[in-house]
Amino acid sequence: MNNPLLVFCLFLLIESILAASTSNPSTKKTSEWKELLAGAMASIIEILITQPFEVIKTKAQTSETVLTNTQIASEIINKQGISGLYTGLEPEILKVVPWRSVRFFMYALLKNLLTGGHPSEATFFLNIVAGVGVGISEALVITPFEVVKVALIADRDRIERHYNGLWNCAKKIYKKNGYKGLYAGILPTCLRQILFTTAYFISYLYSKPLFAQLLPFPMVPLLFAGFLAGVSGTILNTPVDVIKTRMQKSDQVNNKITGTIQGIAYIARHESVGALYSGLSARILKNGVGAMVGLPTYEFFKYLMQ
Repeated sequence: MNNPLLVFCLFLLIESILAASTSNPSTKKTSEWKELLAGAMASIIEILITQPFEVIKTKAQTSETVLTNTQIASEIINKQGISGLYTGLEPEILKVVPWRSVRFFMYALLKNLLTGGHPSEATFFLNIVAGVGVGISEALVITPFEVVKVALIADRDRIERHYNGLWNCAKKIYKKNGYKGLYAGILPTCLRQILFTTAYFISYLYSKPLFAQLLPFPMVPLLFAGFLAGVSGTILNTPVDVIKTRMQKSDQVNNKITGTIQGIAYIARHESVGALYSGLSARILKNGVGAMVGLPTYEFFKYLMQ
């Protein structure tokens, strides 16, 4: 991770602390900043913990051989060192910070709009509608970063590298295929995010009271509810994530995957149904642990700013 990125992360931390000390919850503008900053800070902490799982997951989904997570991690460390497990960290942070900020901000905004300013009265159906809206907005933000991340991770296996960092990779993809290249896999990404965010928010919202009754200890219900939110969303959207990753592997010649439904049918027929869940265990670890860290951290920063 380069110095400008460290400075950017430090700036967000300072900004959130200043917002916490000067916030006035009664104003709408402050409320919006509160959602954005809390989501941004939670996302930075989450990604620093979960990036190795993301690298392992991507390797599992793009590899032609079936390997365990331990085998993949060992292979990466032997070839590239520990830093190999943090390949693509820069685009991941640049992607995740606006992504998570959009996630929490849009969810709160849509619930306010759908309930006429009374989000606590949102029904089960309205929470689903808000989750769908969040998923669509997220896909528009993150798809170019996903394309670059997949290309950089795949590039690490080559003897001669094609890309020299984040911006060089993005420029080459754009030069070759234009915006279409940077938005490769936009439809499966959109579907993936809709499935994930809907399950994510619904699981977290409705499991928190249950875990609070079963585990009446400070923070513990939030941790369990967060983990369940991440796992439920992951199990639901992994087949679509596999298709998305295959479509975004830009160096793949004669790619047989041309669409979401076609891709699912092709992999199930020519490989196996299990191949649609490639990298599932790594994704469960990443998203489960990520949500277990991210959601309580988000609520913690919101609390600081009240």
